[in-house]
Amino acid sequence: AWSLPVPPENGRFGNLTAAQPSTPSVPNFPDLVASGQLVHPTLRTGELPIGLGHARLRAALLSTRTPTAIHGPPGSGKTTALATIALASVTHQPDRPVWWLSGEPAPEGLHAEGIAVRTGQDVGEAIQQILSNMDAGLYASHGLTLLIDEVCDLAQEDRSVDHALTTIIGALGKVDVHLVLSADIRRFDPSALGSFRRFKGTGPTGIALDFDRDANYPLFDGGRPPNAMNWLDSAPGRAVMFRRGHDAEVVQVAHVKNRPYEEA
Repeated sequence: AWSLPVPPENGRFGNLTAAQPSTPSVPNFPDLVASGQLVHPTLRTGELPIGLGHARLRAALLSTRTPTAIHGPPGSGKTTALATIALASVTHQPDRPVWWLSGEPAPEGLHAEGIAVRTGQDVGEAIQQILSNMDAGLYASHGLTLLIDEVCDLAQEDRSVDHALTTIIGALGKVDVHLVLSADIRRFDPSALGSFRRFKGTGPTGIALDFDRDANYPLFDGGRPPNAMNWLDSAPGRAVMFRRGHDAEVVQVAHVKNRPYEEA
């Protein structure tokens, strides 16, 4: 079973059996979860624990078999969520290469974990290298995890990134690539770049940080939010996860090691 060594200050996560339909199923849902608290002895291939799910107070599992889109405003935890996914991949899929691309400096410690980090002007060359590796069959055995932070900024500044992304997205059914993109919806123009429209068509898992009922999430199809959103307060790292074929679920995305959620 999942274990959470560090409970909230009152020492309990709530009475699950006594919950009524009109009341929170987990009244003491924590707003801070460390990735090291999520332990599972029988994790299946293609599943990564990324945080704590509210519905059953169990670790929220992310499938690597479908792309993932992370939306949220600044400070909501997008970069932290990406880092959580990256380190979960390293931990649970140790033979799988992991690449991190971003316009801004990446979180400290990723390179030391064996993650290939490329930022700024190196991103264009890196994504071309990834395409070459795909053509050469280097990811045929163990696949690839590719994480791109604030993807709309990168793609709009360098159209070669957009073209390369379109190629990668087109190959998702042939090559085992877990593509994870994050973007600030307030700075997003989905009509400008073809790769984003194609990405949404793959039916990705959506992680909406600081969920906004009135927002349009351009990289994934949202849906009806869980009833828990009626009483849960917002918090950095708190999200609604939308997965095809599943009910939406409130998730507290885990932070990595002792690193807090980003402030900017």
